[in-house]
Amino acid sequence: MVGDGPAFDAPLNAFFNRKTRGVTTNHPLKRVCDERGARFTNLNKSPFKKRQSDRGFKLSLSTVPQSFDLKISLPVLKTHAICTLTGAVKNQFGLVKPIERARLHASGLNLHKSIAEAAALEPFDIFIVDVAETLVNAQELRHGGRKAHLGYVLAGTDPVAIDCAGLELLRTVDGKLAGKTIDNIPHLAFAESYGVGERRYECVGLAKT
Repeated sequence: MVGDGPAFDAPLNAFFNRKTRGVTTNHPLKRVCDERGARFTNLNKSPFKKRQSDRGFKLSLSTVPQSFDLKISLPVLKTHAICTLTGAVKNQFGLVKPIERARLHASGLNLHKSIAEAAALEPFDIFIVDVAETLVNAQELRHGGRKAHLGYVLAGTDPVAIDCAGLELLRTVDGKLAGKTIDNIPHLAFAESYGVGERRYECVGLAKT
C-alpha cells in the first residue's frame, strides 16, 4: 500500500485553484499504484489515534502504518520557509491529523518539536529521498518556491543523517543555507536529541543523474 498525507490546507487551496485539485488522485505515485495494482490511500482520511511520547508530547497519528511490517518513506527534499528544510524527518509529520497540523503550524517552537516527536513515535525502516529536482526559497510553488535541479537520490535508514547530507546538497542551490548546520534547524536538533538519528553520515555510491 502507498499512502500520502497532503498539506492540511490542500482541500481549501484546491477549491480556489484548479491546478491543485485532485492532489492525491492525480499524484504520479497514484498512477504507478494503478499500473502495479497497489492500493493508494489518502492518510488524511484514515483513522487517527492519540499517542504520547516518552517526553509527554501528545499527537494524533494515522493508524495506517501500524498495520505493516515494513515502512518506507518517500519524501522530496526541499527548502522550507518555516523549518529551513523538509525531508526525511519532516515527512512523518504527514501522519499527523490535518486539523492538528494546522494548529501546530501556528505554535512556534512546538511545531519543530512535534515534527521530531512524530518521527520518534512512528519510525520508518527505509528512507528514499528524491533530490533530483527540488524547490528553493519555499516548499511549494504556490508559496514562491523555485525549481532547482540537483540530480540525486538519497537512501538510508537514518533520517537525521540523510537530512544532514541533503542540507549539504541544498546549500549548492540556495545561498540562504550557507553556514547552516543541524543546530540551526530545530526539528533536526530535536530529532537527534530524541534518538531518531545522528548527524554523522557517510555517503556510499553517490552518483549524479
